[in-house]
Amino acid sequence: MNDILYALKSLGKIGLICISNTRRYFLTLDPRITSRLSFKSIHFPPYSNEELYIILKQRIECRALYPNTCSKKTLELIADLAAGDARIAIQTLRNAAYIAEEQDKHRITSEDIEKAYEEVRELKRKYTLEKLGEHYKLIYQVIKENPGITSGKLYQAYKRICRKEGLESKSRRTLNNYIDKLMALKYVKSERASIRGNVRTFSVNFN
Repeated sequence: MNDILYALKSLGKIGLICISNTRRYFLTLDPRITSRLSFKSIHFPPYSNEELYIILKQRIECRALYPNTCSKKTLELIADLAAGDARIAIQTLRNAAYIAEEQDKHRITSEDIEKAYEEVRELKRKYTLEKLGEHYKLIYQVIKENPGITSGKLYQAYKRICRKEGLESKSRRTLNNYIDKLMALKYVKSERASIRGNVRTFSVNFN
């Protein structure tokens, strides 16, 4: 990415429009690139619950579902669960419709919504981890398989799985940076261990 942007800027007076659904790409750019390009950031805030409700309602009105399949209360529940993400809201509605159809229901219930949302959220988490890279996936895997693992044991388990996968493990400091990123995404949570010293335990955050 750094090389591509540098080459484009070297062509002369051209303008670049870069669109991303995360700030991660901007934060990982070479400082020389960011200073050379002089980015002007335009932030698009998350959708409000009311806006998500309107988006979902319009989808239904376009005959995506049969009339009276989904109540206003059900759409409001989806909007609340989606927390500003239109993709999550639309996919949750779609999955909930499939779940209801499989059970020969004529209306989508709150139970269908809850189940559909869990499926969508897990898919989004998996997709995000794949974009972050193999080491993030491995760290998350270790924590998921060992809830409450301490920081020291986590590093040792991470190195073992790297050897198994034929990867060169990162340093302890880099590992901590990766964990901080997973915590910022709310994929992982940390607690102080009930032992002496500055020891933390890690678990997957399912909320």
